[in-house]
Amino acid sequence: MAKVYVGTYAKYNAGSLRGAWLDLSQFENYSKFVEACRELHKDERDPELMIQDTEGMPDGLGCGEWIDEADFNDIREALAEEKAEAPAFTVVDYSEKAIAVVGDTKPLAGQLKTLGGRFNPRLTCGAGWIFSKKKEAEVRALLGGGVQESKPEKRAGGPAPMAEAHLEFPEGVYHIEKPRIENAFCFSDEGPEYEFYKSLSKGDNLAKYFLSENLARLDGEIERMEGRESVYIHPSEYVKGEALIGNWRYMCVNRYNDDDKARELTAEERRRVADALRSVRAAFEKRLQAYLKRYGTSKIRTWSYWANA
Repeated sequence: MAKVYVGTYAKYNAGSLRGAWLDLSQFENYSKFVEACRELHKDERDPELMIQDTEGMPDGLGCGEWIDEADFNDIREALAEEKAEAPAFTVVDYSEKAIAVVGDTKPLAGQLKTLGGRFNPRLTCGAGWIFSKKKEAEVRALLGGGVQESKPEKRAGGPAPMAEAHLEFPEGVYHIEKPRIENAFCFSDEGPEYEFYKSLSKGDNLAKYFLSENLARLDGEIERMEGRESVYIHPSEYVKGEALIGNWRYMCVNRYNDDDKARELTAEERRRVADALRSVRAAFEKRLQAYLKRYGTSKIRTWSYWANA
């Protein structure tokens, strides 16, 4: 559900954020959307509409303080594609002894519980139901069609790149989440960074910058795993009688570590993480290239507050 919060510049300048959230999927065309915005602020004679926040936008798409018809249509099209591609359920190979079922499970909640499932809103793969692998056949029979696997399919030369990854450690499952495409970048108003900002309008500099910035986090994590400094894994604090769950925010690089629950990763464990990161990176780069092929650089927003004032 892609939503925008619509206010007006007049209200904003008067210190008021009065407005409302509008769901873009509820409007059959751009004209209907604009009409609804004007109706919302009919207390103003000629409202200068202002989008003040967004929520649930498709990956790599969004808007600034207003949205034009082309962006509105692209967002609607992307939402329709996501809905058509989304499976009803995803079966996750969660650990050595457990599977997880995520997706629109609410209609089957009673039956999933009867099969021995436990609902957990804090799974690394999203809120869902945990089952023993001994129950996998019964779970799949209940779910029927519309099931997507979390494991990558095999292909010639090895497994396909993974959109996300789940790694098992003695402490539990360690999750590398699917990255989101970032398309908005802000720059300083002076100095070398501002000069670089101006250079992005030349040739294919913007596309190269878009790729490097989106891949930077994964590249940094790979470099960290392959570096010389110690890397520690910290168990999650959200554990109540279940297998501990690791997450990126509990990983850090420290020469000194005061957390007695943390443990230094072995060289083999670091290699496993680095390999998984490279796989997620390969899948992400493929998505980024498809994004550029589809939209070019038209959806990438760069600005400097002084230059764009």
